[in-house]
Amino acid sequence: MKDNNIERTMTSLLTQHLEKAVPEGADLWPGIRARLAERNFATELQRRRGFYGFGFHRVRVVSAIVGVLAVVIGLSLWMIQPESVDAQEILKRAQSAQALSTNSGIRTFTLTQKIDEQSSSGEFQAETKRWYQEPGQWRVESGWTGTAPTDGGTRTVVSDGTSEWIQQGDSVTINRATPQPETDDLTPWGRERAGLTDVLNQVGDLYTSPKLQGEETIAGRPAYVIDLGLPNRFSNSASELNNGRRVIWVDKETFFLLMAVQYSPTDDSVVGVMEVTSIHYNISIDPGVFSFTPPPGAQVHDLRSGNNSPLPKPNPPSLTSLAEARQKVSFSIFIPTVVPAGLVPEPPTLDEEAPAFVRVNYRTEDGSTGLSVLNGPAGSGLAADPRKKGETIKLRDDILGHYLNIEPQFGGPILWWEEAGSYVALSGPELNKTDFVKIAVSMSPTADRE
Repeated sequence: MKDNNIERTMTSLLTQHLEKAVPEGADLWPGIRARLAERNFATELQRRRGFYGFGFHRVRVVSAIVGVLAVVIGLSLWMIQPESVDAQEILKRAQSAQALSTNSGIRTFTLTQKIDEQSSSGEFQAETKRWYQEPGQWRVESGWTGTAPTDGGTRTVVSDGTSEWIQQGDSVTINRATPQPETDDLTPWGRERAGLTDVLNQVGDLYTSPKLQGEETIAGRPAYVIDLGLPNRFSNSASELNNGRRVIWVDKETFFLLMAVQYSPTDDSVVGVMEVTSIHYNISIDPGVFSFTPPPGAQVHDLRSGNNSPLPKPNPPSLTSLAEARQKVSFSIFIPTVVPAGLVPEPPTLDEEAPAFVRVNYRTEDGSTGLSVLNGPAGSGLAADPRKKGETIKLRDDILGHYLNIEPQFGGPILWWEEAGSYVALSGPELNKTDFVKIAVSMSPTADRE
């Protein structure tokens, strides 16, 4: 009831107000239309202002979102980018990869590599094919031509996991197989035919500042390019092939050595190239590749009996003096003038089988061999096997020696070198590298037994 009274009162007041404001008989529509027009314009203007204001704000929001996304994407890319590497780290991994047992991801591989050396010392070209299958099966076939140091030759090495056959010319040697092949087989470099594994092992000693130059593709494989720089010491042996800058290419995935270029130390021209022209990992290989039958007429030397030592043969005759030995051979015989205290020399012995060798043993107080000195023609002994270069050591008169750190139970360490047309080797189960170097420095081609 109360609400109805209020409504009637409000209606009466409004009516009275309208009667006073609008004369009787007046036309109100023109004014109403004008008012509506003003009202619509204001509404539209406000709507547009609101729209444009919102659009400006929207641009700012979108810009902010794009900026945030850019930062997020950039951080994501930074977080997932490959870990940075440097030359030293790559070379360490390349050194480890030379021992295939450390590269467990490679079960098999085949490759072909070529070598081309052109220098004032002569020329040398070689092609080597390799097959490998874990565990312990491999085949290496190599052929070479040139004038530095020989006219040519071929070599085949085959292992079936139990025995290893080495054929060179008409001679076949059979050894008990080792767990892993030495990967510098027939990978010569320079006159001394040092393997490229030796080059890698000298990084940090001979090459102290390697630099990563970038990446390239070799034999279809992405590879790091590393400039080893100049060696930090000079070699008189094949100086053109040993004293210049070296650049190598290392497989980014397996860290195998795929290419190496040697530059001249005088004009930085290329004097030697080793390049892998074909390589395939983890493929199927015919089992027949890892078998070998000596060809008819081959001279077979089977060294598998006993502790992998040569078959028994008559003891070489003893000679009365080194003067007599020097009359019987065409090469110089080097003898130490300084030996460790307590060692007593025995008369020299001469093995006249080609190639001839002269040996002088030095006995300890208990009668065991403390030092053995072996002389033969250059190119014989360990010098004939490019796998047996060992650690390179500078000796007297810039003569380079090769040190093999063999366990005492297998005869002990060996230091060998070539000098004046002779192959010289020192061995002894209880001697170390320092002892051998002292003995080697004292060696003389005219001295008698000390």
